[in-house]
Amino acid sequence: MTESAQPTAPALLDLIPVTAECVLALDDGNGTLSAAWQERCPNGRWIAIAAADASEKGTLEARLGSARPDCLLLDGPMERAADPAALLQRIVPCLQDGAAVIATFANSGHWSVIGGLLQDRWNNADEALPGKDRQRFFTLRRARSLLTEAGLQPTKVVRLPDAEEETPQRDSLVAAAEAAAGPLGLDAEALRERLAAPGYAVVAVKGASSPALYVHQLVMVPRFMSVRTEQPMAALNSLPNVSTTSSIKTMTLPKLPRNSDKVLIIQRQIVLDPEGWTEQIKALSKQGWTLIAEWDDHPDLLPGPIKAKWDLNPWLPMRAVHAVQTSTPLLAEAFKAYNPSVAVFENALFALPPRPQKSQRHFRIVFAALNREDVNPWLAPLLNRVMRDHPQTQIAIVHNRALYDALEVSEDRKSFREQLSYPNYLKAIGGAHVALLPLAGTEAERYKSDVKFIECASRGTVCIASPLLYEDRILDGERGLIAREPEQWEAALRRLIADEAAREDMAAAAYAYCREERMLAIQTKARLAWYRNLCSRQASLHEELMRRLAG
Repeated sequence: MTESAQPTAPALLDLIPVTAECVLALDDGNGTLSAAWQERCPNGRWIAIAAADASEKGTLEARLGSARPDCLLLDGPMERAADPAALLQRIVPCLQDGAAVIATFANSGHWSVIGGLLQDRWNNADEALPGKDRQRFFTLRRARSLLTEAGLQPTKVVRLPDAEEETPQRDSLVAAAEAAAGPLGLDAEALRERLAAPGYAVVAVKGASSPALYVHQLVMVPRFMSVRTEQPMAALNSLPNVSTTSSIKTMTLPKLPRNSDKVLIIQRQIVLDPEGWTEQIKALSKQGWTLIAEWDDHPDLLPGPIKAKWDLNPWLPMRAVHAVQTSTPLLAEAFKAYNPSVAVFENALFALPPRPQKSQRHFRIVFAALNREDVNPWLAPLLNRVMRDHPQTQIAIVHNRALYDALEVSEDRKSFREQLSYPNYLKAIGGAHVALLPLAGTEAERYKSDVKFIECASRGTVCIASPLLYEDRILDGERGLIAREPEQWEAALRRLIADEAAREDMAAAAYAYCREERMLAIQTKARLAWYRNLCSRQASLHEELMRRLAG
C-alpha cells in the first residue's frame, strides 16, 4: 500500500478509474462529480443511490438490474451508516471481481479534533470539527480494516485536500505535538502529516489485487505536450494499482522497493554526454527500472539549434532504453530500426466536455498551428477574399504573426496571440466554428499526428485540413473537409460559412468519433498491459539493451 498527497482538486474525481465502465456512487450529492467523470468516460455508466436505500433488501438489486459495477464510490457513507460493515456486506457482492472501491474518511486525528478534546470540547455540530454530520469516526488503521474485512484489498491512501488556512492555534498545537513525539515513541513527521490531514480516501480492490506499478515520467519538453505527458499520467494514476510521479528536466526519482514493478518514461531526451548518459541508464536498469523513451515526433522535424544537438549522438535516446512509445505507426517503423520494442499510443483525449454553443452573430475561424508560415503566401489572399465577402467573419491566429499582418480586415475582426496555455488554446478552438489545418506536404510531415483534429473535434469545431495526416480520419465531407489546392480551401471555407446544417452534421460526426475511438479511457488498459509486460521481461530486455550499447 502506498500513501501519497493529492494537492489538486477534485481529489475524488482523479481516483475514479478512467477504465471504469459502471460506477456505483452512494450519496452522490448534487451530481457534479458524475458529470465531471462522464467527460472522462463518456461511454461509461454512473448509478447513484442513497446509502439508506442500498441497505434495504432488494432496493440495490432493483436499481442495478443486470449491471455489475466495476467501481464503488463511498464519499462519507461509512461514517454516517449505523452499521458500516453490514452496508459493505450488502454492496460488495454486487461488484465485479477486481472492482475499485474509493472510500473517504474524516481524519479523527485532525488537529481541530485533538484540540477540541484537550479543551474538553466534543460536539459534532461544532463547525470547527471535520465531518460534523457523521455518526462515527475512524482512524486510518480502522478504515483499512473495515475494507479488508469486507473482502477488499487496500492499495492506496490519498490525503484529501485541505482548504483551510494555517492559524496560530493550529501552529501551536502541531508544534507541541511534534515536541511530544519523541517521548511518545512517534515519528514527528508522520504525526505532523496526520494532524494536518482533514481526511483520507482509501482505494481498494475487490478480491486479489495485481502488483503495484509505479510510473515516473521525466519531462524534457513540457510546453504544448500535455496530451503526451500530464494527461496519460493522470489516466494511469486513476487506476487502483498504479501510482505516477513526474519531474521536469531533472531525474528526481521516488524511493521505491527494489523488486517492485517500476517504469521510467523519458520524454524527448537529447543526449549531450553519451558516456554519462549510458552509465546512468545502466545503473537505473540494474535498480529494476524499466526504461521507455517517449517520442511523438520525428527528429528531422526538430528546430535547427535543437536538431544540431540531436545530431551529436543521433538515435541514442532510442537505443539506450528498453522500449520506445510513440504516437503514429510511421514513427514506430522509423524507431524500430534502433529499438525493436516499440508501441504506438495515439494521441487521445483525457476529457470530452459537452459541445459548446457557437456564436450566432459571428462566424469565427481559428488558425492555431505552430511553424506553418510557409502556407501564408496562398492562405492570406483567400482569407482576405472570403472575409471581404462575409463581413460577419472573424479570425483568431496563434503564433503566425506574418499571417495576421497580411489580413486586410479591421482590428476588431482579427486577433493575435503569440502563444496560449493548453486550456486557453482549447478555449480558443472551442470559440470557433472552423479551424484551418494546412500542411506543406513535406516528407517529414508524414510523421506528425492528427492531434489537432481530435482537439478541434472535441470542441465542436469543424476542420478544413490537408490530406496528409487527416484524410483517413476526417473522411472528406463526413467529419470535416479535405482541401488540396488553394481553390479548394476557399471553396470549403465558403461552404462552411453558408451551410450551417452541413457544418453541424460534420461537427457532430467528428465529436462522436472522439467519444467512440479517441479517449484515454479506451486506451489506458492497453498502455497498462504493455507496461506490465515490459516489467515482466525486464531482465531479458536489459540484456538486449546491453548488447545494443556494446555494439
